[in-house]
Amino acid sequence: MGFRVTQALSARAAQFNVQRSFARVFKSQQALASGRRIQRPSDDPSAISRLLFFKQRAKELDRFSANTSEGQTFVESAASNLQALSARVADVRERVVQGLNGTLSTADRRTIANEIDGILQDILALANSRIGERYLFGGTASDVQPFSLLTDPSGQQRVVYQGNDDTLTAEIGPGVTAAFNVPGSKVFSASQRGATTIDGATGVQPGTGTDSGTGVDRLIVAHGQTTYAGGGLQPGLSAANDTALGNLSLGLSVDASGTTGTITLNGGTPVAFANPQTDLTVTGANGETLHIDTTAVTPGFIGVVSVTSDATYSLDGGATTTPVDFTATSQQVVDSFSGAVLNVDSTGVTTTGVEDVTFGAFTLFDSLIAIRDGLKDAGQGGRSLDEDIERVNGFLAQLDQGHDQLLEKLGTLGGFSSRLQAGEQRLQDLDIRLREIISKTEDVDLAEATTELQQNETAYQSALLITSRVNQLSLLNFL
Repeated sequence: MGFRVTQALSARAAQFNVQRSFARVFKSQQALASGRRIQRPSDDPSAISRLLFFKQRAKELDRFSANTSEGQTFVESAASNLQALSARVADVRERVVQGLNGTLSTADRRTIANEIDGILQDILALANSRIGERYLFGGTASDVQPFSLLTDPSGQQRVVYQGNDDTLTAEIGPGVTAAFNVPGSKVFSASQRGATTIDGATGVQPGTGTDSGTGVDRLIVAHGQTTYAGGGLQPGLSAANDTALGNLSLGLSVDASGTTGTITLNGGTPVAFANPQTDLTVTGANGETLHIDTTAVTPGFIGVVSVTSDATYSLDGGATTTPVDFTATSQQVVDSFSGAVLNVDSTGVTTTGVEDVTFGAFTLFDSLIAIRDGLKDAGQGGRSLDEDIERVNGFLAQLDQGHDQLLEKLGTLGGFSSRLQAGEQRLQDLDIRLREIISKTEDVDLAEATTELQQNETAYQSALLITSRVNQLSLLNFL
């Protein structure tokens, strides 16, 4: 029995064909309008997975490119600052050479020292430069100001580093990282360590341990408490100003009535006294002094009185102190501001005083501070003008070493820049090739798409024509 085709069935079939033809036209129009061949996964299931993979790689390349650009900006800023730093260091050297002229007056040298102090502030500001919210020379601790100028209670200044020794890196390719900064600890690092020297006016000498301090510092050797063992002697009213230190011997001779006598300190000139004496000053052979109260002296005492005069060390202007061990050949003293450690031999300490300590290593900042202070105080302390000028000349040599270190790190930044530039070029080449692949996979062929649209429009028009004829059929067509 044959299948009976009704008018309704014919109309539905015609409608379906019209809709299908229109859908093809619409798809062709979308492809041409958007420029993309694939609008949804069903358009080309085999190509869609490749397309997603390529687009993911394109996003990765964008991220790598952003990292490279950021790193390049960081490197260029750091290099620019180091170039400015180098120029300021050269300015210092020029002024130091002027200051080393022995014909200059004290006022002239102090004027130059003040100029160097201004340059020091400029260099410190450059060392603390930022790009955005990140410090250029703080290592990976780029949110912390890397350098601070500290002044201890004695007025001694030092620059301390508060960053870390790590290097900022960024991923500039799959599994490829590149550094883009040099930490300040390396830019302004200390020179190779040599021997520490101490003036030694108090008798203190360098110990046998390894020091960690840099530059020039001051070691304060201060009196603590004086104790007398025998003879009825007691500390005088000004005992806090005693300068004789360590285990001492006093020659004491008192008459039978206990009213008069003589005291000798360390082989010095005998000092006569007549009671009551509450603050008798006795001076030793090397100028060391004790202040003695003789009001309770033992009548008729003739002999030697043992005296112990305690002392303390301070490397931070008195902020912290360390008791002197007069038997120690290597005793550590720590600067609470910088954390620097100084090893000293205390066995020869005999008197109070302030010692100039010159560590065997200098940072660039140490050299600047030492030069400034050396010119300002030249010829004003215990050394001659010629000795102080020679000392500043040594600091200038340390400055040159620090400058060389700075220039070396400027070269390091140049190497970083070259690598980042090469990486950026490589990423651009990869991006171009990847975009071409994505375009071939996703974008339409205009000629092919235009032809297909024309074919689909023709089919659609034909479907409409046939449908209109089917819908025109009536009973009159069969009479």
